[in-house]
This record gives sequence, structure tokens and C-alpha cells, in this order.
Amino acid sequence: MFIESLTHTQGEWAGKKFKLLPWQWENVIRPLFGTLREDGFRQYRFCYVEIPKKNGKTPLSAALGLYMLCADGESAPEVYLAAGDREQAGYIYR
Repeated sequence: MFIESLTHTQGEWAGKKFKLLPWQWENVIRPLFGTLREDGFRQYRFCYVEIPKKNGKTPLSAALGLYMLCADGESAPEVYLAAGDREQAGYIYR
């Protein structure tokens, strides 16, 4: 899986492989990427995730953004991620 081939870049997890937690897989990844319409396209075009602080939103968002940018197979993809402030947006970008 693409996301689990990535490594964390900072903090206590720096250099360790990214491991999806069960709730991340069941409540975010699988519904978003595994639900297809009859024409074969994904059912969802937007994803809004609201999770309490210190639960891995930033690394998960960055990993999803990288997947959509590099590994989704779409030519000239555009990926948008939003953050509450400039500092948090910097973490996602890095």
C-alpha cells in the first residue's frame, strides 16, 4: 500500500514507516477510495475529516495528498489541503 511505504519525517516517529490505524482505514481510506459509481469512477470527490487534536490528522492528510499527486494515475493532478493556520499548513507541506 502506497501510504504504508512512506516514513514519518519529524518527531518521535521520524524515520519509521507510516502505519495506518484501523479507524483511518475503515473510516477514511476505504470509503473514499473503495466506493465506486456504476461508471467506475470514485463516488466521492471531496473528503472532510474532523478528528480531535493529536490523532494524526496532519500526517494522514500529507500522505493522502502525496498519493493523489504521485500515485493515483491521473495526468496533471491538482491536490488541495487546508489547515487552521499557516504553521499547520507548513507541517503538511513539509
